[in-house]
Amino acid sequence: CLLGNGVVIDLKSLFGELDSLTKEGVDVTGRLSIAAGAHLVLPHHRIIEAFTEELAEGKVGTTMRGIGPAYADKIARRGVRAADLVYPDRLKTSIGRTIAFWDGITRGRLTEQKCTVARTFDEVMSYRERLVPMLVDPSRHLQSAMRAGRSILFEGAQGALLDVDFGTYPYVTSSNTTTGGALTGLGISPRTVEQVIGVVKA
Repeated sequence: CLLGNGVVIDLKSLFGELDSLTKEGVDVTGRLSIAAGAHLVLPHHRIIEAFTEELAEGKVGTTMRGIGPAYADKIARRGVRAADLVYPDRLKTSIGRTIAFWDGITRGRLTEQKCTVARTFDEVMSYRERLVPMLVDPSRHLQSAMRAGRSILFEGAQGALLDVDFGTYPYVTSSNTTTGGALTGLGISPRTVEQVIGVVKA
């Protein structure tokens, strides 16, 4: 199992799910890898998503999980990546950059919610010991598996009509959920794909 560069990850939710599996008797040790370049969903992203949905004239109907703002940070080059946890000073700088931007845009909304750099940094760092050993370069990780003759299933999030470019815009997710998104999100050649199964949700 590998979470690629193309996804955004909420560490609290991720490790909550892993802990739930462990309680059910599923041994997850060493069974999940995470792309070092994957971006993180931070606590303030959920606040921002709720705020923007309140202001919107036509509700998009988001999950309120902060996914859209996390992708917005990624594209605007102010995001926080999983690899940043390896370097705490860089992590704090990255967190400070995104919080300062969104707090300014919302005229102090994050300050009102007591969403500070220090609190966010401490929360993210609490997952460092568990996360860092899971980090990989996805391209090398997958190429190694292919050379070993292993079969690989690539899964895109949701359905084709939720693709940010080819879906029912604006009622879409924030990423590319079609085949191209799987390739760019994992850093592999299109020539490696032998079969495509399309999923469309009405």
